[in-house]
Amino acid sequence: MSSWAKLSTEKTIKQDDDFMVPIPVLQTVVAPINNDTVLHVNTWAYKTSSEFKFILHFADIQNTQLRLFDIYINSDKGYPNYSTPYLVADHVRSTEWYKTTDGQYNITLAATNTSMLPPMLNAYEGYLRIPHNTPRTFSEDFDAMMAIKLEYGVRKNWMGDPCFPDKYRWNGVKCSDVTDNTTRIISLDLSNNNMSGLVSDNFTLLTELRFLDLSGNNLSGPIPYSLCKRNAGSLVFRYESGEDMCNKTISSTPSQNRIAIISISVVVPLVVVVVLVLSYLIWRGKKKPKFSVQDSPREQELESALRSTKSQGGHLQNTENRRFTYKDLEKFTNKFQRSIGKGGFGLVYYGRLEDNTEVAVKMRSESSSHGLDEFLAEVNSLTKVHHRNLVSLVGYCWEKEHLALVYEYMSQGNLCDHLRGKNGADEPLSWATRVRVVLEAAQGLDYLHKGCSFANNSPGCENQQHPHRSKPTGENS
Repeated sequence: MSSWAKLSTEKTIKQDDDFMVPIPVLQTVVAPINNDTVLHVNTWAYKTSSEFKFILHFADIQNTQLRLFDIYINSDKGYPNYSTPYLVADHVRSTEWYKTTDGQYNITLAATNTSMLPPMLNAYEGYLRIPHNTPRTFSEDFDAMMAIKLEYGVRKNWMGDPCFPDKYRWNGVKCSDVTDNTTRIISLDLSNNNMSGLVSDNFTLLTELRFLDLSGNNLSGPIPYSLCKRNAGSLVFRYESGEDMCNKTISSTPSQNRIAIISISVVVPLVVVVVLVLSYLIWRGKKKPKFSVQDSPREQELESALRSTKSQGGHLQNTENRRFTYKDLEKFTNKFQRSIGKGGFGLVYYGRLEDNTEVAVKMRSESSSHGLDEFLAEVNSLTKVHHRNLVSLVGYCWEKEHLALVYEYMSQGNLCDHLRGKNGADEPLSWATRVRVVLEAAQGLDYLHKGCSFANNSPGCENQQHPHRSKPTGENS
């Protein structure tokens, strides 16, 4: 940063934006010295190909004369004629990612001709784009290593990815060359680690392992068969034991052999019969179910449950749970033109009712495991759910072979997309918003577990809908 003068105030700064910059930071200001009208901020990326975004924070502590300036990022005059608000927090952020060939980024605040005061700056943030194209350990190898770490309580630097970055590779681990952006674990040295118990089957999941050293520990019991088999070929296996556990044989008497033969001759045919019966039942179960619209007792039960919810309210006050026909669904989804998701029940389509209420329509697919009983039970359950942080059920369709659930539509996508930045939103969630999301999502989950007689099957963030910035809303099916 170029030479500047430091100014400060004891006056209270009003925080009126989403970033919630600490008050002591906003109470300090830098400005150019010697009547200079330009303030420079210089920064460098650790790689010339890096891309950056910037957020500049302002809160004017002087209210004597006009302060007006242009903001440049490198040579781009992106924010002309900016005026800092007096004792109120404000910010300017870059909407694009900036990239230069030399890796240097210059932020320039230049006073306009009409400005009576030089530019000023309270704080700034720089964000480096981290591309998700770095190599990583093969997923099954990673899962096996995490299981081994948990089983034996390995106390090493075993955090993050076992193989990357090279500087932080796990102690005792060697990895193969990178192929298709992944690498395999080929060597594992766990000697003298005070490990005890049996030799874990999780070692067999490291299928590319060429060297395994478990010596100097207190391990006992038989060696997993696949390790013994590979030890005779591609795997070098070091293991201290009082006997050769790979080549240990157990003698058997003739009477034991006869019993084994008789047992096999009885059990095998029985198993074959059981498998055939189960196969037939599975085949029958996969046949397309035929649902009758004349199931009047079940229909009356469902209609009664839906009517009982009309007086209970909810956060869709003008919409009652109702039964739609399949033609209704075709009409307000424009013949299922826009698919917005997919779940265990089936595809989800966007729709708009006659009163312009936006809805999400979950259509049961033929491959879904949900039958008529599960569908009716789900509708009955959903009619009992009334919470400000849970998506409301608008209605349902039960017509011949068509089953569907109609929910209110959450236009801003799911919570995962907002937390991970996948929804293309210009503004990231502030930490205050994130804390509120956690609290209100927890309230919704608490209601499902304690306020209802059924459990939520899908509490993941991909089923936490985000209708707007103030209230997360969860799906309950």
